[in-house]
Parts: sequence; structure tokens; C-alpha cells
Amino acid sequence: MSKERLEEIKDNYEFAILPKDMEWLIEQAERVPELEEHLRMSNRYVEKGREVNTRLEQQNKRYRDAFQDILVVLDWKTDNTSQLVKRLINKALEADK
Repeated sequence: MSKERLEEIKDNYEFAILPKDMEWLIEQAERVPELEEHLRMSNRYVEKGREVNTRLEQQNKRYRDAFQDILVVLDWKTDNTSQLVKRLINKALEADK
């Protein structure tokens, strides 16, 4: 709906509304249910996105915590593989910061 068009009609309707203006107002009113449904659908998508985001944040925290636990265990090891794994985990954890 054009705010300018609506303002123009409001400013000029003094005694009567022109047929073309009445038609435009009716068209806009008829669009309301369609636009309300579109808004409801959009709100559902936003809410679903928030739910997915929350689940992914929780999953990410679990993985981060698991990496931290693995690093603690690897501190007891001194072989090359353990050191490589520690570097890879640290690199992954730093990428999230």
C-alpha cells in the first residue's frame, strides 16, 4: 500500500471519494488477508530459524566442551600424534572466537 496515495486520498476527499480512489482503497483492503497470512508464515519461519539456531548453539557448546575435555586428556600424552591432535583442536576452537 502506498502511503503517498493514501495521504493524497485523505487530503482530497473533502466531500466525495473519486471512483478510482475508491477502487484503489478496496483493492488494498482486499489484500489485507493475503498479507496477514504472509506475515504469519514469515513469523513461523523466523521462529523455526530461532529454534534451529538454538539447537546448533547447544550442539556447538557440547562439541567445544568435548574438545576441551580431549585436550585435558592429551596433556598427559607426549607422542607426536597427540601433539598434532592438540594443535588441530586448538585451531578449531580459535576459529570460533
